[in-house]
Amino acid sequence: MPLATFVLNNAELGFIERIVGRPGAGSRVLDVVVSACRTLQAQDWTSCDHHLTRADDHFEVRFHRPENAQQFRLDIQHDGLEGLEVLTGRVQPLDDVALAAVLSTRSIAFVGCARQCAEAVATTVRKLDALGRLFGRHELIVFENDSTDGTAERLQALAADYPVRLIQAPGLGRQLTQRTARLAYGRNALIEAAMATGADYVCVADMDGVLNDAEPDAASFTDAFRREACWDAVFPVNAGMYYDIWALRHPVLCPTDFMTRGTVMDASLGRPLAVHFAASSIQVDLRSMPGWLPVESAFGGMGVYKREALAQARYVGLRDGREICEHVPLHEQMRRQGRRLYISPAFIVASHGHAPQATHHL
Repeated sequence: MPLATFVLNNAELGFIERIVGRPGAGSRVLDVVVSACRTLQAQDWTSCDHHLTRADDHFEVRFHRPENAQQFRLDIQHDGLEGLEVLTGRVQPLDDVALAAVLSTRSIAFVGCARQCAEAVATTVRKLDALGRLFGRHELIVFENDSTDGTAERLQALAADYPVRLIQAPGLGRQLTQRTARLAYGRNALIEAAMATGADYVCVADMDGVLNDAEPDAASFTDAFRREACWDAVFPVNAGMYYDIWALRHPVLCPTDFMTRGTVMDASLGRPLAVHFAASSIQVDLRSMPGWLPVESAFGGMGVYKREALAQARYVGLRDGREICEHVPLHEQMRRQGRRLYISPAFIVASHGHAPQATHHL
């Protein structure tokens, strides 16, 4: 059976939901297989999940989820193919009016862990409340434990003016001595509370200063909602170098825990330098990315999830007794369920001044 191959370019990396082919008169298309390639030079083709329909004068490939690969390949089995016109159906982002109308019907729960961050919580709460007012309903749920700097008292005072609900676990540090175990415990409690609200979206946010009065602004935060069909979770870039390498997993950029990568470097470097080199090679400014980056895991101080994407997933802070970034196991579970996770260059939070090895205390 004759086979014809056509390659479509998607240089702007926009999301495509369908491809329509119109063969020349007298052509007969028997089957179409679609593959996608994300690399700068086409080499790694991956089959796309799609549904094919055929008519006398055209065929249509509709992807199960919109795809933003750089190139698509159509392998067409045919019985005499005389030319082919190909059209793509792209996801059209909602305009400002349509976006505002949609968000006014939706609800969002902001959740965050707070410990020893009394100076930052007021700014963070103020920012999250401002973003929440873009939706029809919003709530802020904060988990706090063992703060000695007045964090809990600040949050209790803020609850008089903002929709803040505080969950506390005094003494948790004595029960769970490893930091990531505590974070996983707190984040799981927050997710359970957020799910109970029935919110359409859950936004996980750090409370220690990554959010400020300027970043993210309303346009940046709501950009992902303009193309909601494309994602299950969206994460930001930084206004500067991307810092949250511990939570990042990407098959090429960061396939493993960067701390583990540091341990295989020459011992003459010493552990601090080895970890620094392992992280700094991927700490770049991602704001210039032309398209959304699909990832296996990410965070960066903030993440927006669809409610259903979190329903069957939970945070885990220890693996084989060793501390791991609690976001990674959560996202592994989501990925096994077929969820789509992206970093969006339009979603920007403040830069972060801490070195990874200092931030994670490993």
